Amino acid sequence: MTTLADIEQQCAVVRQQRDAVHDRLMVLRAEIDKLVRRETPAIREHADALAAANAELEAMIEGAPALFTRPRTKRFHRIKVGMAKQKGKVVIADEDKTIRLIRKLLPEDQVELLINTKESVAKSACSDLSAKDLKRLGIRIEADTDAVVIKAEGEDLEKLITGLVGDVDEIEAA
Repeated sequence: MTTLADIEQQCAVVRQQRDAVHDRLMVLRAEIDKLVRRETPAIREHADALAAANAELEAMIEGAPALFTRPRTKRFHRIKVGMAKQKGKVVIADEDKTIRLIRKLLPEDQVELLINTKESVAKSACSDLSAKDLKRLGIRIEADTDAVVIKAEGEDLEKLITGLVGDVDEIEAA
């Protein structure tokens, strides 16, 4: 039969093991902090070099758009590069006029999609209209220009760098 003394004794064992785990975690954290402090200057140096190399690559791609007509992107050394059409932004000069034109020129099922119940144009739905319909309705698409794409596949290096630099900043602040 278990007694309070047995339970008290087991509590002492549990406390001892918890303290042992905590102490080992503190040793590990101290070693990690030391390692992060030691490696951070080199990581920052390489991150700066990476930023410069990316900027140079972006300038090269911008300077040679003809290389990226068909296909628009290419892969070299697991880096995707090229040009990609940006989503763009729906711009409506006169919303009331556009609503009237939608109601007049388009089928009812499209009207329901394009006009919010508060009588405003559903701009997200306008992105799916043809250029001809957009023009007839007085809608322009702006900022749908080509932009350079540089994306390493399967890597979250930027997140890793940001996390490590954040850890170093915390350690240095402490």
